Amino acid sequence: MFTTVITCIQAKDRSTEIKTHTELGYRLPKDVQPRHYNIKIEFSETLDHLNGECEIDIEIFKATSNIRLYNPEPKKQPMYYHKIKLNMKNSADESIADEYPVEIGYSEEEYILNLYFNQQLSPGNYSLFIKYETNISKGIQKGYFIKILFPPEARSEARQNTLLATNIHSIEARHLFPCWDEPELKATFQFRFTHQQKYKIWPISVSGRSTRDDYKQNWLCTNFFIKDKISTYQLMFILTDFEFYIKTKVITYNALALFHTVIKLSIASRPRVENSMQFLYNVSNKILHSMWWWHHKLPLRRNITLLAIPAMKEDVIANRGLILYKESLVTYDKQIDSYVRQREVASIVARGIAYQLVEEIIVTLPWWSHLWFNKGLATLLHVMILDEVFGKWGFMDLFVVQVHQDCLHLDTNFIMKPLSYEVQTSSEIKSLFSFPIYVKGYYRVKYDNDSLEFITNYLKFMEFKKIHVLNRAQIIDDTYYFLMRGEVTYDTFVRLMYYLARDRNYIAWYPMFQIFIDLLYFLPFAESEVIKVKIVIYLVKSY
Repeated sequence: MFTTVITCIQAKDRSTEIKTHTELGYRLPKDVQPRHYNIKIEFSETLDHLNGECEIDIEIFKATSNIRLYNPEPKKQPMYYHKIKLNMKNSADESIADEYPVEIGYSEEEYILNLYFNQQLSPGNYSLFIKYETNISKGIQKGYFIKILFPPEARSEARQNTLLATNIHSIEARHLFPCWDEPELKATFQFRFTHQQKYKIWPISVSGRSTRDDYKQNWLCTNFFIKDKISTYQLMFILTDFEFYIKTKVITYNALALFHTVIKLSIASRPRVENSMQFLYNVSNKILHSMWWWHHKLPLRRNITLLAIPAMKEDVIANRGLILYKESLVTYDKQIDSYVRQREVASIVARGIAYQLVEEIIVTLPWWSHLWFNKGLATLLHVMILDEVFGKWGFMDLFVVQVHQDCLHLDTNFIMKPLSYEVQTSSEIKSLFSFPIYVKGYYRVKYDNDSLEFITNYLKFMEFKKIHVLNRAQIIDDTYYFLMRGEVTYDTFVRLMYYLARDRNYIAWYPMFQIFIDLLYFLPFAESEVIKVKIVIYLVKSY
């Protein structure tokens, strides 16, 4: 990886030195901002690369001779000058003159394109034209594209079907088209996709339309528009020739005759798993019909598509009315799947809807360091929805135990990052999304021997349910933690552990399940025989 070094140029209206991106900083200056993107994308027949033309309406607020933005990595260095043009406009938004950069710099480390012009650009409106190419195959390897090959649905079919989807969580958009790829720099978008006729573009929008390509037989041009100003990380599109089975329901709600809301909910899946998608359909329908949802008057898109995709790496991806789920996580067969499976499917379905909702209601935050708020709020919101709609399953209590104890363990090993963790470079930004939990404000309790003995006897012989299940779970986890530090004896922990023979609450058992996982590395050795015997006796008593 390297940064192109550009020599100093003297110009009549500009005497400033041309600098590298490191000297200029990793953040883009706010003196130039995008207003609208008009993007033309033509896919290759093999879907291994695309050619693009990007026209960006920008506004310059302060005179400058330098424009900086993010741009897909070019195939060749240096970049061709004829592929970049700046069109100047008058007060009536009419084109009056063209400017071409006199020098072009590109950072392969941060994907920043530096354009230097021969004269100062006055404040006003401009259009920036850039032609570019994107290597889709490389994008699949790096994770900002997802490509799925579907096996034939029937033996008589020989051809595989393909699905290509963007995978944008943070800074991936800069690999797809030239842009101001920072969360607070929002704009409207117009896309024109040129593709083979067998493919369709998702999400299917009422504002979109397809026309035949005038120059290529059996090719189409699909257009769609995004009229709301959004950030680049909120974009998502899918190209596929697979015929999904789609089940649709129109949800109508009237609240005291004050407002009328209609939501079109579509569930799309492979035909062969159609019957296994009924529970997903029931859960999403129940959530959107719940009184909690309507009581809070939460806004949501009028068209929502839930799409189950096999072999997807991520559990769920949600943006702009399109929610992608890993198929294996949302299928349910009542003939062979357990009751626990229902909880798992309900949880993942609600998480996708919560992610979608947060994108609708949260004002975009100024920098990547703050996006933990969106992720954290979506995580909490998805549990609140589940706890209200499926109250008997105790989702909130289980969530508290899981998050609380997992974060304690991670903080013990110095894995957790502080909420104020500042990021600048691409690698630092990506690291923010490697672990989804950012929680602070918790502690452990170490009881003296007499107090712990009293608690143990109460749990074993008295009315243990008078101690809240969250506290029962935390006592087990805290005592095990101090056992591993040598501050509590093994016999003391075993006596406490035996109380669980009376407790049938899964939440109270959760820390023990985690302890069993910890012991897996030790159990194969002969020295663990005593512990294994006691665990078996303990489990038999519990049964």
